[in-house]
Amino acid sequence: MIYGRLRLLGDFQLTPGPDPHTRPVFVPSPYGRILLAYLALHPNQPVDRNMLAFLIWEESDEETARRALRQRLHQLRRILTRLGLPDEILRSAGGQLRFRPDLGLWVDALAFREQAGDPRWQIEAIELYRGDLLPDCAAAWLSPLRADLREKYMDALRRQIDGAKMQRNYSRALYYARRLLAANPLRESSHRIQMELYYLAGKRAQAIRQYRRLETLLRQELKAEPMPQTVELYRRIRDGALAADIPLAVRATGQLGQALDTSAAVNRSFFARREELAQLDEALSQTMRGRGRLVLVEGESGLGKTRLLQTWREMRQTQMLLYAADCEEGVSPFASLVDASDAPLAPPPAPAGLGTAILSLAERAGQAVCLLLDDLHRMGAADWDLLAFLGRRCGRVPLLVAGAYEPRQISAHAGRVMRSLRRGGALTTLRLWPFSPAHTAQLARALLPETPLNDAFLLRLYYVTEGNPFFITELLRLMRAAGASPQDFLQGEVAWPRTVRDMVDGRIRQVSPPTRAVLAAAAHLGRRFGFTAVAQSLPHLHEYDILDALDEALRAGLLREAGEGYTFSHEQIRLRLYQRGGQD
Repeated sequence: MIYGRLRLLGDFQLTPGPDPHTRPVFVPSPYGRILLAYLALHPNQPVDRNMLAFLIWEESDEETARRALRQRLHQLRRILTRLGLPDEILRSAGGQLRFRPDLGLWVDALAFREQAGDPRWQIEAIELYRGDLLPDCAAAWLSPLRADLREKYMDALRRQIDGAKMQRNYSRALYYARRLLAANPLRESSHRIQMELYYLAGKRAQAIRQYRRLETLLRQELKAEPMPQTVELYRRIRDGALAADIPLAVRATGQLGQALDTSAAVNRSFFARREELAQLDEALSQTMRGRGRLVLVEGESGLGKTRLLQTWREMRQTQMLLYAADCEEGVSPFASLVDASDAPLAPPPAPAGLGTAILSLAERAGQAVCLLLDDLHRMGAADWDLLAFLGRRCGRVPLLVAGAYEPRQISAHAGRVMRSLRRGGALTTLRLWPFSPAHTAQLARALLPETPLNDAFLLRLYYVTEGNPFFITELLRLMRAAGASPQDFLQGEVAWPRTVRDMVDGRIRQVSPPTRAVLAAAAHLGRRFGFTAVAQSLPHLHEYDILDALDEALRAGLLREAGEGYTFSHEQIRLRLYQRGGQD
């Protein structure tokens, strides 16, 4: 339950209850507002009282600062109590403070930080950002937090621009582009984005005016001229020479008719992953120009990694020399690569290694070469080393290496390899997220085109599947096979298909039997639980053994940390553990 709302983005405002439009609560003095803001921005963390006093009252002596902190804390507790918040929201012990907004105080900056990187809630996060974090406060400790939130906001805007552009919704893209430019008017790349969008929307005159405004701004503020790439974009816009907005890989091959046919099919059946398809196309386009790429698709089970690669392969396999393999434990995928006609990759001539042979093939092929590898998390250390070898060198040859993996299942060695490749700029990662409620509804209507689906059904479908496209697809297939109506689904228990149960059971079997036993006990406590409750339900186990089990479940992706407790990563995982009691 929400007892109050605290707004820190754009300005400071504290309002009672869940309604943001109620009359604000008065917080006396700027120091009281800064104190509440600091505690809210450091939730569930121990905060040293002396440090906090000297941070806020930095120009006062120690005794004055401590006395001021005591007074403001007393006032703050009275305000929080009037809002109906429990005493536990602000605790003081051992010279430390701990603030827990999760007990009923909604904070816009925390909600924004949590939602900005998640495509399901990114639009809501953008609307939360009314301005920079407490822009009128000059405290030094706020500067890094303010800059971090502003970058997250701008990154979310760029993602929305890219998505709208892929859908050719230029009015929507321009809406976000204007907000991007307002966030930092001196960032030249934001001006280029707006210029290009004006041109694509058929507003060439406005695109040219945008360039003129940039010229004036740079001369007045920085005594500088636009960058060469900005000047080149302006000239192409002025001359009407900017290429049409079609996938880059298609532009490189001239296969426009085929691309449009393929895009129409994708729009009907693969609407939620068009941005990822576009990024794979961009990588292929660069590869066709002789600058290869390493692109890895990351996502949990059921999010569509394999289907994404298969769909893209079907769209583009005529434009490249393609070799593909599925990774299996104990078998090198590079040794089992086959092309589109199931012909194996020719063995390397001795004494050349396989990596050198693959690079040599790319140099001699006369066209782009693509290695497509699925289930990379099953690869051994030697194959990850070979992938790193190719990733660091494919930029010199027309070689595209694309693969997919589950992040929770990669080895420590694989993690080190990927971090090294990212640091060197040799790896592009595409992260897949669960579907949004809107995409869940679109998929449901595509799978059941003849069945009227009301909002109540679609909302429950999203709630029980949590946007996992595999769960959505299998559940709707079972409904169709059983002849069940949406009303039956709304009124009865959800009967999960065996395919879904088997997938969840497979994930649970990845952890050790002691961990499964601890998780089974936790499953009886609900979706979200705390360590103390689990320990009390398992009195025969030492707390260290329980912590080890919870850590293993976190690494396996069965749990997520939630404040000071834990939550099952999907309700289906909790239900299967509840039903089976941790048994194999």
